[in-house]
Amino acid sequence: MTGGQKHRFQAIALYLRNAKNVLDIGSNKALLKPFLQRETEYKQADIDLSVLKGKRAVNCDAVQLPFKDGSFDGVACCDVLEHNDKDDCQQIATEITRVTEARGTLVVTIPHELGFFPTKHHADHLHDLTPTDLEFWFTPHHWTMWHAMLWSYNENKTSFLPQWHFLHGERKP
Repeated sequence: MTGGQKHRFQAIALYLRNAKNVLDIGSNKALLKPFLQRETEYKQADIDLSVLKGKRAVNCDAVQLPFKDGSFDGVACCDVLEHNDKDDCQQIATEITRVTEARGTLVVTIPHELGFFPTKHHADHLHDLTPTDLEFWFTPHHWTMWHAMLWSYNENKTSFLPQWHFLHGERKP
């Protein structure tokens, strides 16, 4: 794990510090788990079977999450939406809202368009997203959203660029 990735997961865990039951959508080998509070119940959800591990792992697509309404008080959806069609992103926002309890916490990250990982360098990224896109998909579902950016150095420490947009939200009842 690079220093930038470590800082990103530390920031995500900080936003989720009060959550007792966290769903990590697009979990990528459960990289977030070590940064959460020890007592936090953690559920890993990913469409890629190769990254799933443990009995708390569920193979699923984010457009149709196999969980009951209000199952989680914290949800992380990190670097997932840029891999989906925009129509599917609206459905993912609906599903995240459905499985998150009222007053639950959400953290969504997308690559920053000026960072080291812009869409044009990733064949599996379907499009660049902005915080405006995320607000468009999530605020109709009664999420109050706050925007932040995580900056980091490249591996040679020669450039300091914005790497990810963070949207941290709380669901209104």
